[in-house]
Amino acid sequence: MKLRIILTAIIALVIASAAAIAGSVTITPSSPDTDDTLTATVSGSTATYNFYWHKDGALYSKTTGKQATVPSYATKGGQIWTAKAFVPSSGYMPETFVAEASVFIALDIPAVTRAACDDWIDNDGDGLTDMNDPGCTSTTDNDEYNAPPQPNQCEDGLDNDNDGLVDMNDPGCTSTTDNDEYNPPEPTYQCSDNTDNDGDGLTDMNDPGCTST
Repeated sequence: MKLRIILTAIIALVIASAAAIAGSVTITPSSPDTDDTLTATVSGSTATYNFYWHKDGALYSKTTGKQATVPSYATKGGQIWTAKAFVPSSGYMPETFVAEASVFIALDIPAVTRAACDDWIDNDGDGLTDMNDPGCTSTTDNDEYNAPPQPNQCEDGLDNDNDGLVDMNDPGCTSTTDNDEYNPPEPTYQCSDNTDNDGDGLTDMNDPGCTST
């Protein structure tokens, strides 16, 4: 009777061990980067395994459980991590290999930064982009800004020559595209300046020295 119980236990153990050995190892995520924690499990099994993690072929750690992890801080881009699962040894069986799986840690590739004049963006908000913008001198120019054009003096609403007249009301302006509002002042003649220029007590046309204004 005892022998039967022992044989039954052995058979059950062998069956359980065989089921455990039949699994495959899965590592998640399957395409990790340096921000990911690696987790190894034996697919379709809830048994306990010895997990051996290898980094680029060298043993990194051994853990026993239903799964095993590697923290993200332990990985670097370009490394290959391999998880090997074994059924733990017992009084009837030695440690038995189940399966293994490997993943590659993606390289950290810096983002490509394009110059403002080659990024297909209207960086200065003037409706023009890249080399269509007068603020760009080349595709390596990193400043798309150009100062907006200033209105001509004869359409800017300012008295640019300080003569009290503005834009087209100023005789110095010939058109709104004229960019010089200045006009020379009218000449002043002694015979029309209300001044006794020769000090004889007579002014302008009252002075016999004046023939016209």
